[in-house]
Order: sequence, then C-alpha cells, then structure tokens
Amino acid sequence: TKLAELCARLKETAKEALELKKASANALDQTALKGLQAKGAFNLIDLKECNRNLHMLVEEHEKSIQPNKAALDDSNLQLQNFIYEQQQYWSSIRACKQFTSRHKRVQLADKKEYFAKHPEDRPMES
Repeated sequence: TKLAELCARLKETAKEALELKKASANALDQTALKGLQAKGAFNLIDLKECNRNLHMLVEEHEKSIQPNKAALDDSNLQLQNFIYEQQQYWSSIRACKQFTSRHKRVQLADKKEYFAKHPEDRPMES
C-alpha cells in the first residue's frame, strides 16, 4: 500500500542520513545530509497527506453506515424494552401465583344460573 511504501521510504532516508552523519563531517557530506533532510521532509509531507486521505475515507465510511447504525440502535433499544416488559410480566405472574387469599376457595356460580337471575348482564349476541 501507499502508506507502507511511504513509511519504508522514510525509514530508508533516515537510515541513510544517520549513516552519512556517522561516517564523516566534511562540507560535501553536509550538503548530502541537507539533501536527505529535504527528502525526508517531502516523505513526511506525503505521509501526512496519506494520513489525511485515510481519515477522510474513514469519515465517509462512518457517514455511510450511520443510517444503518441508527436503525440497529433503535432495534436494540426496542429489544431491551421488550425484555424489560417480559421480566415485569413474569414478576407479576409470580406475584399472582404466590398470592394467598383469606378465601381459599371461592365457588363460582354457574353461567346459566347467573344469567337466569341477571338477564341484564347477558352479553349481546350478534
């Protein structure tokens, strides 16, 4: 990739400059060293440009996935709400099952007898 190539060129330039600096200190080598410094600076500028382009690509990608991410977040929130409601229902069911009344067994009246005594409560038939 371009990034790896730039990094390799920058390393090579730094390595050359270090070797030149260690080898001698005459004026000709100083000119060559300045040339390597300029080359390294240009490599850094290219590296910076590559980094900026990568950041712009990442931003574009994040913007493109934002609608899907928002939909997924909404679905996850809805799921969490359903799970919470389910737990509340199970808690209520357990509470009802554990409830004990003073009247252990209440006898229900037969439907026919009840509606015979109270015809006004009979459901309307279509």
